[in-house]
Formats: sequence, structure tokens, C-alpha cells
Amino acid sequence: MKNINIELNGFSLPIYLSKDSDYYGKLYEVLNNYNDFIKTKTCIKELIKSNVSINCDKIIECIKHYYNADVIGAQEKIKEILKQYTKNSPFVVSSLDESYAFRGLAPKSIRPSVHKDVNSDHYDEMMRYELSFYRARVSSNKLTAKEMFHIPFNKRGIISTQRFSIPGVPCLYLSTTSFGTWLELGMPKPESFQVSEYSLPSSIKVLNLCFQQHLINGKSSYIETIEEEKTFNYAIEIFPLIIASSFTIGEENRCFKSEYIISQLIMQVSKSLGINAVAYLSKRIEDFYAYPQAVNIAILIPQSELNSDNQYWEHSSMVELTAPELFSDFLRNNPKTNRTTFINKFYGNNVNGNVYLMGNKHKYTNLMFAKFDEFLHVLPKNPL
Repeated sequence: MKNINIELNGFSLPIYLSKDSDYYGKLYEVLNNYNDFIKTKTCIKELIKSNVSINCDKIIECIKHYYNADVIGAQEKIKEILKQYTKNSPFVVSSLDESYAFRGLAPKSIRPSVHKDVNSDHYDEMMRYELSFYRARVSSNKLTAKEMFHIPFNKRGIISTQRFSIPGVPCLYLSTTSFGTWLELGMPKPESFQVSEYSLPSSIKVLNLCFQQHLINGKSSYIETIEEEKTFNYAIEIFPLIIASSFTIGEENRCFKSEYIISQLIMQVSKSLGINAVAYLSKRIEDFYAYPQAVNIAILIPQSELNSDNQYWEHSSMVELTAPELFSDFLRNNPKTNRTTFINKFYGNNVNGNVYLMGNKHKYTNLMFAKFDEFLHVLPKNPL
């Protein structure tokens, strides 16, 4: 077994800036620092170091292309990076049901060999257990299940720019917990915070951008197989792309957001690579505490038939969701349930069971958000 112990530090995400104009300079600095760090590691093969350097250069070239009005050139740079990892790495691209972003290390294709005997029953149970996803909206009026779906095609005029989507193109954003959705909406008051639980088509292809320095360090400590070595190498090489799409900029009243360039380009080229969605860690919380309670998924919703009367995703018949519930109603009634969710069951009592809220660390299963998840989980889900 290889024990590389890369000891990657100083690259916690997201990166906070006050002004949009600082994005390019800070990105250049951080990528240079990361590249220099990898170069110092004699335990990592020269080929991997070269790929890291090439990917960092392509990201910087991408930003230059974009700022110079060459969007096609910018897209090509991102596509060149991604296509290296979309064919042979189930850790990077897989079906939703086999994705590390949602199943952890349970899928057999990425299950650590060092745990294959001790934790095999546990991982098998994780694979059998139903995944849950949550979508929230802020409204003082009671919403319907249909209103909790994506904005229909005939209303694309109200679709604004978001981290992984461009104006006019629907994108369905969900999180692994109600807490995750609450963070994304800016921590709204319970009286207007409405949430539905989703079941999604398990076969959609997901790009996993949930790597962070702690995960890379963990994977460097046990490598027994060629596939595990490849996964570790891919994580090192693709991490610059995650860095570039993990900025939060405080400047308000902007019509354009530089921190969205890379993430939007990723989504724009994903369809041509056979990818339907992107999984990523929330940028509203430190990445160490984002997994697994604040993992988001952005699903691209293309309109394949422009003249069709169908104004929703072509796979909408495979989606089921609950009617939305107000968090304030739940807090007032405080109903009890006997069934738990995937996140609470398998992460409730380990190191990934904690989240940060209002500057303090909390065990997630002790929060009312976790209980709200479980309440929603027992409600009937219906097709759209």
C-alpha cells in the first residue's frame, strides 16, 4: 500500500473577495501557489505535476479568452480539461446513484480497498438506502409542487444568472438537506421558507466537483490499487477547476459576476461530454463543513423541442416530490417521525456529522433542519 501523505494545506474553500476586479489576480495567485506546492512533492509523478500545471494554465487562458469576448475559446479550454476525466474515472463522472457526491465511498467502483472487508456490509446498506434531495423557495404565499420545479421554458425571460446557469436557460438546483437550501437562499425566516423533498432519476450523469483539500489528504493516505492511484491523481489534477469555481465576492449590485465564469462554462460544455448535472459544495460555508449536509446539485434543463407544448424537463415524468411545507409550520407543530434520511442515518454520528451555524459547530442531527428533513421524508411524493 502506498502512503503518500501529501499534506495539502492552505487551500480551504471558498475564497472570499470584496471586489469583482480582484478575481483574476487572486485566482492567478492561488493557482500558482497550488502548482508550486505540487511541484515540491517528490512522491508525485512528473506526469501528474505536468497535468496540474497545464490545467492551471488553461484556466488562466480561459479567463483571458472570456474577458476578451472570446467565449468559444474559453469554453474550449474548460472542455479540454474536463474531457480527460469524464471517460475513465467513476469518482469524477458517474450516475447520480453511484456518485461520491451523494453516496460517499459506498459505490463499489470507488470503494476503498483498505475498507473492503471491515465496512463492506455498511457500504452495501448505504447503496440500498434511498437518497433524498431538497429544493426550497422563499414566498409568503403557499406554493404548489409544480411551483417547486424549475422555471418553465415559456417563462425563461425571468431566469437570471446563477453560479452554474446563464440567463434564459433553466437549471434545477437542489441540496442534500433543507439546511443546505436554507444557506443558499440566504438564511430566510421560517415563515417564508418552503421546502420539498425530491426523488431524481438515478441514471443522470453527474460531474463530481466535491473535492476539497481534506478529501485529497485522506485519499493520499491509502492507495492499494491502480484505480485508487488514478483517482488520487485525478483529484489533484482537477482541483484547480474547483478552486476557480469556488469564489464568493461581496460586491453588490453587479450585472456580471467573474466568480461564475468557470462554473457556467463547465455547465455549458457538460452536455457535449454526456453530463447532465454538476455536484458541488456550497460556497456559503467552509468546504470542510459542507460535506455532506451542504452538497448541491445543479441540473441543466435543455429544451430539446422548441415547438413542443411541454414546458418542462424531458425527464420530468421520472421526478417525484412532496408538496412544499413551511418551516414555521413544522416548528410550531414539531411532529415526530420514526424514519431517518440517508444523511442522518449514515453521517449522523461520525466526523462528517457536524455543521457550522452562526459561528458555532453543531451536530446536524440535533438541529431542527435535520428533523425537518425527516418530516419531509415520510410525506408522500408524487410525479409532476
